Amino acid sequence: SNLLSAQPQHVIDFLLRIIDNTNSDSVRIRNLSEVARLCSNVKPVKGMEYARQALTLSEKIGHEQGISMNLNNLGSAHTTVGNFDSSLVYYQRRLDLVEKMKDTLEVAMTKDNISIIHLYKGNYNIALKLREESNNIYKKADKILMLARGYIWMGNIYLSQEKFDTALQYYLDSKRIYEEKKDPATAYALVNIGTVYRRMKHYQEAIDNLERSKELFAQMGDLNGVGGALYRIATI
Repeated sequence: SNLLSAQPQHVIDFLLRIIDNTNSDSVRIRNLSEVARLCSNVKPVKGMEYARQALTLSEKIGHEQGISMNLNNLGSAHTTVGNFDSSLVYYQRRLDLVEKMKDTLEVAMTKDNISIIHLYKGNYNIALKLREESNNIYKKADKILMLARGYIWMGNIYLSQEKFDTALQYYLDSKRIYEEKKDPATAYALVNIGTVYRRMKHYQEAIDNLERSKELFAQMGDLNGVGGALYRIATI
């Protein structure tokens, strides 16, 4: 994990030097936002600190894009530490803003993030409704890979309710899109297909899909993905 986090740390140090040496508010906002984003999963508390700085500065000069990005960064960092109620507040503020800005793709992505929180909280109907709304936006905008990712999350919501057949259908729809586009994210669909087959006690299908996902993760150099696939194979 140190190897994986060394690269972002190098980028973060570089961006912080730019922030220290610029007189431009917009340059400072852009780079603080990027540092906050890079920190949100690995050093969430640090990420919140940078996002708050960027948000304050963005609000001071009326930089809507900066406000939007950092409400998202704060939502993301709070999700990482499990402060779901705080996440919802930030994501809802962002949703109101991007709806006002008529930025439909950002509306869809914000609904996705809110949907994930509701999935974690067990509010499955709300999570599904939001996902369906954002998937419809991706369809209209012809953002097929975003739709494929949306299908994986639809599968996750049904899997959480032990509705295995419906979950499997969404994972298969996602895999079909990724394979058509020759996208390595096929691995994520396969690992989920393997997981749902395991829960259905179809062990051979589970192993076949997990083995294929492991190979694809290895080709991508995604060691966490390889580890996740191996762990699931070992528990069959």
